[in-house]
Amino acid sequence: MEHLAQSQQQSQHLNQILAHSDPPQLNRWQVLYTPAPDLAINPNGPMAIDTINSSALQEGDTVRFTYPVQNISEFNFQAPITYSSWIVDASGTLHNLPDRTKQLAFGPEMTFYPAVLPKNSCKLNYTPNLTMDGQYTLIVQATDASGNASGPVSFQIQFEVITKSMISQLMNYPNPFSTATHFVFTITGSTVPDDILIRIMTVSGKVVREITKNELGPLHIGRNITDYAWDGRDQFGNPVGIGVYLYHVQTQLNGHSMDNYTTGADQYFTNGFGRMVLIR
Repeated sequence: MEHLAQSQQQSQHLNQILAHSDPPQLNRWQVLYTPAPDLAINPNGPMAIDTINSSALQEGDTVRFTYPVQNISEFNFQAPITYSSWIVDASGTLHNLPDRTKQLAFGPEMTFYPAVLPKNSCKLNYTPNLTMDGQYTLIVQATDASGNASGPVSFQIQFEVITKSMISQLMNYPNPFSTATHFVFTITGSTVPDDILIRIMTVSGKVVREITKNELGPLHIGRNITDYAWDGRDQFGNPVGIGVYLYHVQTQLNGHSMDNYTTGADQYFTNGFGRMVLIR
């Protein structure tokens, strides 16, 4: 009862202070606010969360899952919504999850080139800065000035990002060949090799042709098909004989040999040597 009496006395004292205080200068308040999205995970969405069996997981395993985020507020937001997500481990520690989905506007990463007659075909140049390895999906949908969509289904293409600089085995195509053969290979990372040297030799080990990076033509990150094609001639321009030839590739980046990017082409190489067949 003593604590209740003290609370009542404090309340009465506060009322007396407010009663004798100067009246406020404004008798109307205007509240200004910006609508904010209210997000929730839709358990019935088209990409509902997959159940993860913890007993089947081992330390170091990679787990992939998707979750559909839906705006459940009364406001319709046209601009992209930025949100953060995380997982909590058994100790209660929060681990932020990277957000790999974003909508792009024209800017440093994306440049728009208007259509030019007579083809009337525009062009988008997209140069993203993706720093995390993994599989990505690019989704494209467009509308014209009248709001007409480019189609009922968005264009989608998947691609893989590998940040480490590597190079696959160089396959020659076509093989066998009679007049000329190009080289096909993949470069990963963000920098092309400083130097490439292809040595073509007979089965006995005699070098008949050396091809340098400058001869191959322009190279880029991703899949390459060289402008250069070996025409079956030696270092002096003389035609070599028909038959099987071996070739070996040396690459350098920043003074070091580049690691091999494993592909299905590895099965056609023995100790780093490929085989090509020249027919006439």
